[in-house]
Amino acid sequence: MLRHLAITVALSTILGTWGLPASAADAPKPVFVRMIEQYPTPALKDLSGREYKCLIDPASLPKAPQEAFNELWRRLEAGSEKGGFTATRSRKASKSLRVESTIKEYLDTPGQDLWKKGYLLRVTTKAKKGEGMRTITVKAIKDDVLRCLATPLLVVGVEARTEAEGNVGLGRHGQLAEYIEKGTSWSVSAEELGSLTLGDFGKFMPELLKLGLAAKTQLVSTKVFAFQAKPGDLSMAGMEPSPVSLEAWSRTPGGEILLFDLAFRVKGDYYSNTVAHKAAEGFMARVLYGDLKGSTLPDSDRWGGSKVRALMKRPIGE
Repeated sequence: MLRHLAITVALSTILGTWGLPASAADAPKPVFVRMIEQYPTPALKDLSGREYKCLIDPASLPKAPQEAFNELWRRLEAGSEKGGFTATRSRKASKSLRVESTIKEYLDTPGQDLWKKGYLLRVTTKAKKGEGMRTITVKAIKDDVLRCLATPLLVVGVEARTEAEGNVGLGRHGQLAEYIEKGTSWSVSAEELGSLTLGDFGKFMPELLKLGLAAKTQLVSTKVFAFQAKPGDLSMAGMEPSPVSLEAWSRTPGGEILLFDLAFRVKGDYYSNTVAHKAAEGFMARVLYGDLKGSTLPDSDRWGGSKVRALMKRPIGE
């Protein structure tokens, strides 16, 4: 799911690596090992899993989303087999790949004051159901892991869902990095959002009105048109087959692809899932940033695998 919380004591210190060192003695510990050493149980007990994300270079793929998804999956299958992993296309996708469309709006002040105060606000609309409900998501993007997990994100008046997870992607200096993300989502009608002031969201999540910004603060939208498909599953040691999500963003309906990513998720307790952590980090190193390196976004190490960081121009460590 963003800038969120670096896994180190200082934001500028990113844990992990994906390269092949000259010798075993030179190899840094895997990212998950360093996380557990820094945050021993039960600090990460509320994490529901770990998402692994890779930004893809749109220029390396066909322009149409469906064609791009099919071509990237073909490369992923070949790279997985070469690296000793298994990528299996689903039966439904083999017949016809289903592409879902949504509109995502990231709301903040012109100076990104919400981001600076540790919050990200998103409104999602199903493209074919624009007259209906909107899904609101607020995420904690604080620099400190424990502060992030302690952020309330409490919603009043409507049913909401809160979840925290680890996110693994390419960080600074070409190394794998992990940040923690906590978010709460709920649904409302378009009419209930009013004129998109901070107060329109604060009436559902009161803590937004305790950030030193006036309730009448007008929020501006950064909008993207999103296309998502799930062509198949990844299988590796220590985990159930995990659906692979491919997502492309454009600035306009049917416009040129601006950002593109590949993601998969490993569910379960952070501390007891070390076999899966090791396998998934190995997959990232050997396949996504190894065999498929020519397909990745050239400046991926600035964004930690996050499309939102790239969209909002918020590099890791800044």
